Amino acid sequence: MSLTKRPAMTGKRIAANRANGRRSRGVRTLAGNARVATVNLRHGFYAQAQADILLALGEDPADFEDLLDSLVEVWQPANQMEMRLVVRLARAMWRMDRADRIQESLTVEQLHRSMPKPTLLQIIDRSLKDKANKLSSLASEASQPWHFTSPEDLLLFDEVYGENPLEAGSDEQAILDSLWRLVKPGTEDAGPIIDGSDPTAEGTLPEDEVVRKSERSKLVVMLLKQIAQIHARTDDGNGEPPELSHSPYAWDSMMAPQDRNGPIMLMQRWEDSNMRQIVRSTEMLTKMKNGKLGWVDDKK
Repeated sequence: MSLTKRPAMTGKRIAANRANGRRSRGVRTLAGNARVATVNLRHGFYAQAQADILLALGEDPADFEDLLDSLVEVWQPANQMEMRLVVRLARAMWRMDRADRIQESLTVEQLHRSMPKPTLLQIIDRSLKDKANKLSSLASEASQPWHFTSPEDLLLFDEVYGENPLEAGSDEQAILDSLWRLVKPGTEDAGPIIDGSDPTAEGTLPEDEVVRKSERSKLVVMLLKQIAQIHARTDDGNGEPPELSHSPYAWDSMMAPQDRNGPIMLMQRWEDSNMRQIVRSTEMLTKMKNGKLGWVDDKK
């Protein structure tokens, strides 16, 4: 892709180009050969020492080569001066990407320094609240008329209490037994049909509204009891620990630079400087390719 305007290729022009090509015998002088060699210059500006520097900065020299090659393909430098400008453009774009990466890293580090580290009690508190929320969801589902225990309900129970065997006779085991009794009869997870007269019987209740309503009420009561116990464990009498969440505005304010001469502001000025170099290099290359930038021959 070239950014310069090319004349339309007519049959007459093509024939003239072919004739000129047949007459051309290539470069004959040493100076001419040296000049031609510079046209295909790629990484004379980034020799092995410079590649080592990129590696030390955690950057891949091959990525810079790809960037430079793409710019060479776009601009198609015809001489050493144009090639130098293309390399200058590639380096400015590379530094601009580096500035973006550094600014983001500085922002992350600033956030990490500003965020309070949760204590063990806060971690436990958040875990218990999560369990209480899941149990509240189960209680809400079980309170619905004609509710049937779904696989999602059983999975939610496992997330709260784990998949390990429960202690016989415990409240947790009683909740699980009640969930199984409320599975829809005839489904894959359903057990043998029971009449509900024996609260310890294992199986599935029939689709009888009276029997199932009583079981649902009992399940909701057990779940609410578990939720109350969890809330009692999170309240030590001194109030709940402070929440670690912040509003989006709080996060934005933490990311804002506090010092006009701080590192983030310096990186922003560096980014602006690289952008100006990119603009200048692009403008110069465009003028050169269009024949509007060069030495004026005073003899003409």
